Amino acid sequence: MATKRKQATKKTARAQAKDRGKRNIDLEFTLPPDLPLLYVDNINVLHTPTEFTVSFMQAQPPLLTEESQWDTIKKIESRCVARIIVSPPKMQLFVNALAANLQKYIQTYIQEDADDGNDNDKTHTDGKAS
Repeated sequence: MATKRKQATKKTARAQAKDRGKRNIDLEFTLPPDLPLLYVDNINVLHTPTEFTVSFMQAQPPLLTEESQWDTIKKIESRCVARIIVSPPKMQLFVNALAANLQKYIQTYIQEDADDGNDNDKTHTDGKAS
């Protein structure tokens, strides 16, 4: 019943738009074949009253040959590889889409007993591992 109501609402909205001289034009989403696919390991989000800026970062740890070389490392650069600016209403849709997809991922791929994201042995409240 709800589906019929939604379809009727869409038809009514389209009819009203036509009555006002407006047209309903669909968006066609295109993924260019040459668009680079980047792995990111950090995400930074900033906001102002009118927009969100999301920066996608990629760290490149140094190649070390000996454990003692870690003592000489002062910092590891995390380089921004992409940035997007999103309006607050679109950001809410983005967050909802991420949450829904994360939930589907968890239901599909994550075992029930590993729902805390810890892949170590479970520890009981008495401190003993199971």
